[in-house]
Amino acid sequence: MRKIILITLFICFTNISLLAQSPELTINGKTNEGVYLQSLKIDVNICGTIATTSWQMTFKNTTNSILEGNLNFPLKEGLSVSRYALDINGKMREAVPVDRAKGTATFEAIERRRVDPGLLEKLDGNVFRTRIYPIPANGSRTVIIGYNEELPIGLNNSLHYNLPLNLKDTVNDFSINVSVIQSLTQPVFNTATNENIHFDKEQNNYKASFSKQNYVPNLPLSFTIPKTADAAEVMLQPFENKYCFLINTTVQKNEIEKPMPKTIALIWDESLSGAGRNIKKELSILDAYFKKVANATILFQRFNNKASSIEKYFLQNGQWSSLKKDIDSIVYDGGTNFGNLNLKNIVADEFILVTDGHQTIGNATIQYKNTPIYCINSSTTADYSFLHFLTLKTGGQLIDLIKDDSITALKKLTTEPYRFLGIKNRNGIEENYPSLPIAVAQNFSVAGVMEEDVEEVTLQFGYGNKVTYEKSIKINVEENLCKDFDITKIYAQKKIAELDINYEKNKATIESTGKQFGIVTRNTSLIVLETLNDYLQYEIEPPAEFREEYQRIRKQRQSSLITKNADDFDKSLEMINELKEW
Repeated sequence: MRKIILITLFICFTNISLLAQSPELTINGKTNEGVYLQSLKIDVNICGTIATTSWQMTFKNTTNSILEGNLNFPLKEGLSVSRYALDINGKMREAVPVDRAKGTATFEAIERRRVDPGLLEKLDGNVFRTRIYPIPANGSRTVIIGYNEELPIGLNNSLHYNLPLNLKDTVNDFSINVSVIQSLTQPVFNTATNENIHFDKEQNNYKASFSKQNYVPNLPLSFTIPKTADAAEVMLQPFENKYCFLINTTVQKNEIEKPMPKTIALIWDESLSGAGRNIKKELSILDAYFKKVANATILFQRFNNKASSIEKYFLQNGQWSSLKKDIDSIVYDGGTNFGNLNLKNIVADEFILVTDGHQTIGNATIQYKNTPIYCINSSTTADYSFLHFLTLKTGGQLIDLIKDDSITALKKLTTEPYRFLGIKNRNGIEENYPSLPIAVAQNFSVAGVMEEDVEEVTLQFGYGNKVTYEKSIKINVEENLCKDFDITKIYAQKKIAELDINYEKNKATIESTGKQFGIVTRNTSLIVLETLNDYLQYEIEPPAEFREEYQRIRKQRQSSLITKNADDFDKSLEMINELKEW
């Protein structure tokens, strides 16, 4: 039985400080020193507000056995892998998008021939896994994984790029190359970044590089690109006789305290999965919030596969010991059926839904109205899409106790979220994402498709459904045209992220968008096959190097099939006529 290697690379590509883990190799759950990360090459290219980061990783197998590898690759929420390549016969071959089920079936069928397929899929938690086989005995395999992200405009109107590096093992060959294209200002490295790297100017481009042998990459790559005050970056690209656009700008944000509710509906998930939640942390944030509210009526409802009757409690001077005691006595059991929750029949100023969001029974979903729903989650395996959907549709907030500290969580419960409310006078704007009202910070970006004659886009912001601030941004096709980067992938990424909020309803569109733009989704994978015959046999559109020959052979086979069918028809007709004469 072939040994299975699990190669896990937990590297967090975020704009906040998250610890990245070094590659971990195991066989049947045990650490294996036989395969290691031999070389790592990181390329970063920035144009406007878009950064493309690619990791080229070579894994060395020092054993005498042929091994299979799984490489787990986490990305922050909203990002997706848009490039995957694998070495085939010593040459890097780019992956192509494929339906997830078909990709898995094709990979497993070809793998049995002991050749070189590669498959990259999306897992829960925005983790991307590639299966690689074979890693040859005493040989190596090289993988490239890349993704696009928008850089936020932060303090001092500067773009910020940050790539945490905290690898603990020595890499034989390590290098970083950074290019900032068409920048009017020189990027500045963070003082915590490796001191040996600096930017050199080449016309309006800035480049930096760093390489070292037998090196432990444990310092972050972090730098800023200064921009003018009240910056607004506009990028355009021709797309289907129109233009794909990306606008990244700062907004004037003033936080305001929300009116404290007089009646709160607290809806509590008591299904079996609740046993895995951090109930203590949930009660702690509620305790802090109820002290702020001070006095209110609490309508309490429990649910699992059934919904309980509503119980009434009274919050007095922030004290709710009676309700807290009843929650402490809950036994978590049964499945979760949101279809039994009808919030339309409950009269309250706001709803607080405490759940991980996973539905395990039934297909019906929760019934709600325009009253804000605040979702509190403390589970590491939550259904974030469902929770985001509820909060976006009702004007509430998602309090994620996995990443939100107590101050942030309480702020979400007590302040009125400042929201993007849409685009004013949408003449010529075919679509834009986000299209739903969403809470915004100092930085905001929107992408979509527009007609050529659009000269101005006015973004609207405010509280609730009331517009309190508008920002008009001029559009100039000649000045804003982007020639160096494919911004359609950012547009597609934003579209998929929003559609994924209501996945079941939108999964067909998500799949087609993922295939069109080569982006990995829940139901779209990226695949690499060894030969042209493999692409032909499994009817998968190949990468550019095979495409012309693939189309020629396909047309030839279709033509032969038409001729054969015509011959078969003539023979059948001849037999019928002979039968009639007989």
